[in-house]
Amino acid sequence: FDLMVEVLSQNNAIIDKFIGDAIVARFDSGDPATDALDAVRGAWGMCRELERFNLDSFEEVQSRIGINSGEVILGNLGCHKHRLEYAMIGDNVNIGQRLESSAPKQGVMISESTYNLVRDHILVGERQEIEVKGKNEKVAAYVLEGLK
Repeated sequence: FDLMVEVLSQNNAIIDKFIGDAIVARFDSGDPATDALDAVRGAWGMCRELERFNLDSFEEVQSRIGINSGEVILGNLGCHKHRLEYAMIGDNVNIGQRLESSAPKQGVMISESTYNLVRDHILVGERQEIEVKGKNEKVAAYVLEGLK
């Protein structure tokens, strides 16, 4: 995780939590376009670092990354007596997690809301419609293919 967290930190990420082998991060400068671009650059950087790591690794480490932009609920969750955690939750967090599971191996899947904020700075594949558990409508998404 150290290598991935370092790349994220270089791109202004705030690590929200680790869930198993997943990293949940947020970007919170106050400017959605800056945050989306930081997230995309961080994800792209993570993919490049993992490629380098895998060149010297006995067994390939695989990853998938999902990025969504939008409002979340952020605050203390849990119980003071047992466990209190500062975290983010909400529909936009869930969509990001679903995009991760839909991303290609070693790839990044971004939502249309993220795409709309960074389209002048990235290269993507064709628009896709992704089924998201708990949502009636499909979510538009793109596979990140590079940075401009």
